[in-house]
Amino acid sequence: MADTHTSSNPRTASVLQVLNDLIEKHDESMNGSTGEEREELTQDELDRKYELLDQLHSSLLPSLQDQLRKFLISLDLPYNEPKKYPNPDFEAACEILAQLDQTMDETIECIESAALDVVPFNTHDHHFKRGKDFRCTHLRSNTSTLITDIRDMFINCDLFINHLNKPEESRRQKLSSLFERDVLVASTQCIDLAGKIRRWSQASDFEVIQDEWERESRVTQFLTRNLEYLGSTTHD
Repeated sequence: MADTHTSSNPRTASVLQVLNDLIEKHDESMNGSTGEEREELTQDELDRKYELLDQLHSSLLPSLQDQLRKFLISLDLPYNEPKKYPNPDFEAACEILAQLDQTMDETIECIESAALDVVPFNTHDHHFKRGKDFRCTHLRSNTSTLITDIRDMFINCDLFINHLNKPEESRRQKLSSLFERDVLVASTQCIDLAGKIRRWSQASDFEVIQDEWERESRVTQFLTRNLEYLGSTTHD
């Protein structure tokens, strides 16, 4: 479990408790088991998958994005406008966290139902369109990453709020700016990933595969540059 904090400050105690509860709750919260495997799916089962993917696209993921933005505003951290002395509304933050938690639960249930309830037995599932196994597995994997990233953002928020608990004269401004930046960067990454998952839920097979190939290519390039750097420093 994360090394989180508690507070004797009544102004922040509630929101810190909520954050700690969410950090613990969403530690490996996506661990559903695969359901029945079949070579063919009924039309009703396929329609159910499409309905769940549409729910992700039109409702759940936009709600996650909206709630993350509102949470930033409640912390007095509007996007791209860091403040020297933020003045969060902790009561509003608690309300938004409750909404965010519910949406996270619904998102997990939705994608796990779409990906795991009934799984095609083999790769000859091209006629399932958006319900193909590789597409649902790809969405579930990225949704799992999103839930983990939101949890990591909660940890950053815990550090940020605990730093605000310190007397103003004892705060280190550089450290404050780092905590603010970490929250903003983490939340922005979550909002962006939710947008990508939303697009993938409706994209063509080619677009999904192309995006995954480009991501793998970026990772490979990054690792190659690091290995080259390590090699050059070893020989110096």
